[in-house]
This record gives sequence, structure tokens and C-alpha cells, in this order.
Amino acid sequence: THSFEGKIFTIISCSTVSEEIISEMEEVLPDARKLLTRKNSAFPFVKIKKKSNVTIDFEAKNYKSWTYDWRISFENGEKYDSWNSEGYKREFYKIAGSYFPADNLKFSAQYRIRKESEWLNWIDNNNFGSYKLEQDTLSFDMNWFKGSKHEIRLKSQFVALDARDPISLISDGRGYLFNSDTQLNPFKKGVASFQIRYKYEFAPLSYLYLVYSRGGDIYEEDGDMSKLDTFKQPWYDAANEIFSLKFRLKY
Repeated sequence: THSFEGKIFTIISCSTVSEEIISEMEEVLPDARKLLTRKNSAFPFVKIKKKSNVTIDFEAKNYKSWTYDWRISFENGEKYDSWNSEGYKREFYKIAGSYFPADNLKFSAQYRIRKESEWLNWIDNNNFGSYKLEQDTLSFDMNWFKGSKHEIRLKSQFVALDARDPISLISDGRGYLFNSDTQLNPFKKGVASFQIRYKYEFAPLSYLYLVYSRGGDIYEEDGDMSKLDTFKQPWYDAANEIFSLKFRLKY
């Protein structure tokens, strides 16, 4: 959704975007074409089949010092007639919880599992791959504050993605997908991101920040890396590790 000068545009499916719609959006958003297409005028989009889903959410009440919530979701899509499709399927599961031993301290954790068949991944130009996907995401957060001057925030997320049984696809200028002879390999990808930040207000609207950030990612094709290693390696082989000291002053 984009909003400019009081005009709100909500794009539900880029497959149904016409030249007229893009032209109208470009009047208030000059880079609308770039946002809605793949920067390739010959193959700007692909047509996606209709999907239906059902989701169940539960949020528990706040107990004395903890709470939890969960979500389950299922989605199905129609088969494609132009390639050997069996129909899109997705399963999603989430469990999350929070622990707050004091009014100024809160710990949160969340684990999410997403499974998809016919997960569509853009490779380059008009080349795509359809995969069986499993993605696990683990996150931890912590918030602490003392009065209005001291604050510590911790945020972290670890992702393990496993894409198997690839089917090579190619799109035509009308957005239809067809089987391709391009060789694709299964792959695994892990991502780790972590940040802890201390904030101190030493004068009204003037702050000192101490920040530690660490993160990395790995990518492996045709490997036998376990899910645990996919979580761990981006952390132990971090590409970025930064300590920073920042000031924000009110003039």
C-alpha cells in the first residue's frame, strides 16, 4: 500500500496490474513501475493462481508474569495448466510467549514454521524455480528500562531455509509459466541477526547509545547441512560484528 498526497493505492496482485494503473500511479509515485515490475519490460510479472486460506489465532490472557499465543494457517492454490503443477500448498505454525517478572522488564520468544509446496523463487530475467520449502524462524527479544533515562533493548532472529525438489520454470511476456531445461539445485540458506542497544538520556531529548550488532548468512547448494547447523553457522561465521557509540543532541 502506498499513500501520497491523500491518495492511497493498494496493490493486491501485480499480475492484474495494467499499463493504465501503472501510469496513474506514476503521477504521484514516479518509481511505481520499478516497484511493481522486475525492471524488465519484456517479462514484468507472472500470473499467480487463485489461493484460499484459513487461519486460527489464539492469544492467552496475561497471567501473573507470563502469557503466550499461537497461530495455525493453511493455504491452497489452484494447479497451473501450463506446467506440471500439482497445486500450491502452505502450512504455517507459530508459538510465542512472553515473561515479564517486573513492570520494567520483558522477555519474548517466538518460533515459526512455514512449509510450502510450489514455492516460487525468482532466479533472474524470466527464469524461476518452484521448490518444496521449509523455513524455520526463531527469535528472542528483551526490553528493560529504568525510569525515563535508561533503556536496554535486545532483538534477534535466526532463520533456517531448506528448498528442495526444484522445478525449473520460465515465463513469457504475458506472465504465463512453462517448464524450462535450466538446471536448478536444491539449496539451504541460514540468516542470523542480533542487536543489543543501551540508551541513556543525559539531558532532555539528548541521548547516548551503545550498540552491539552481529549478523551473517550462509548459502549452500546440494549440501547435507542439518537444520541446527543452518541456524548456527551464520552466527559463528558472522559477516558483520559492530560496536558503535552514538550521540543525539538537542540544539
